[in-house]
Formats: sequence, structure tokens, C-alpha cells
Amino acid sequence: ADKAVDDIVRLIVPEFDCFYLVKPDNPRAIDVAELADKIRQCGFKGDIICNRALPSIATMIEQDDAPNNLYCAFGSLYYIGELRKFFK
Repeated sequence: ADKAVDDIVRLIVPEFDCFYLVKPDNPRAIDVAELADKIRQCGFKGDIICNRALPSIATMIEQDDAPNNLYCAFGSLYYIGELRKFFK
């Protein structure tokens, strides 16, 4: 990973109750276990669900969906495009 991950994590951690993490098939992507550690180091106490397969995460989100839940995805435009296929 060659991104400013620590800075971004520090900014977003206070805004979320749960994190669903998946590693895209990209050599520049951060490992989900490493990202989960960074999230915890920022004081996050909620659930962090790690999975290596985007379809599995999409299914978990659909099953967990409640009327007031709001989801936010971070990643490359390619990754976001792949994610959108599951929620049309």
C-alpha cells in the first residue's frame, strides 16, 4: 500500500460503528488484517469484519441491512465499480 492510510484511518474511525474490510485484487492494496490493526490503534471498539472476497462482504451487508443503516465505501474507482455490481 502506498497511500496515506494512517491519516485517512484517523479521520474516518470516529464516524463509523462497524467496518467491513475486503482486500481488492491489487498489489497496491493494504492487507485487511493490517488495516484492522490500524483501525484498532485509533481507538475503535466496534466490530471489524474482515473477508478476502467482495461477494461475501456484499452478502453480509445485505443481511445486516437495517432501515437507518448508512454504508460508505472507500477504494479505487475500479473497486467501487465492482462493489456497485452487488447493490443494483
